[in-house]
Amino acid sequence: APGLRHEAAQLALGLAAHGDEVLVFGPLGAWRHPLRKAGITATDYRLPGDEREFVRAIQREEPQILHAFGAEAAHLALPQTLLVGAGGVATLAHEDLARLNPTLLRTASTLFVPCEHLREQVSRRLPGIPVVCTGHLLAPPAAPPAGQLRFLADELGVQDGAPVVLMADHFRHSETQAARALIEAAPLITPRVPGVQIVIAGGGVRLSELEHAAIAVNEQLGYRAVLLPGHRDDIASLLALAGVA
Repeated sequence: APGLRHEAAQLALGLAAHGDEVLVFGPLGAWRHPLRKAGITATDYRLPGDEREFVRAIQREEPQILHAFGAEAAHLALPQTLLVGAGGVATLAHEDLARLNPTLLRTASTLFVPCEHLREQVSRRLPGIPVVCTGHLLAPPAAPPAGQLRFLADELGVQDGAPVVLMADHFRHSETQAARALIEAAPLITPRVPGVQIVIAGGGVRLSELEHAAIAVNEQLGYRAVLLPGHRDDIASLLALAGVA
């Protein structure tokens, strides 16, 4: 997934800058060149597709610590820890809950998740493995310059001085219902917070459902109370623009 690929690349670059030897396997995408420029051994494997080559590479390199990003990669990588002697950890995202097979994660020593809700859900499915919430460990992103924020607000359609509520997710499963509930709550929020604008960022196969709901609410309220900009790579800037996320 793009978000987990970003996390994996940032971790790899940070470890390499610290002086550790880092190997990166998987669908590298746009991170291929930055990783290799940093002196990291980064090999492209399409997943699904190149699973056999992916597993052989892990067995050949015998890493001391094997960190897998996402349930699909973890299912392929973590069982190899029994063969190569590596310590196995994994970072999971919300969308991984739908494909979480506890038997395939039994070799993990630790699982990392971004929020407390996900920690509770994963802990319930994998009671014998420590699950660590990393959300509170992450430093807040630096706010972009005021001029950049103004440009971003204009791009999104946010009015001057409007209170902004931000939701960012990938809309394929139950998270779509949460976004729809937020959209339908807009008529209840606006009397208490006049001029509020709700920005719902993210893609997914059910995004069209949210677009129809947003059009109906905006017509009811008479202004663009709900904005759906689609998939965004600048969530840190959106956070700086928002009052509530």
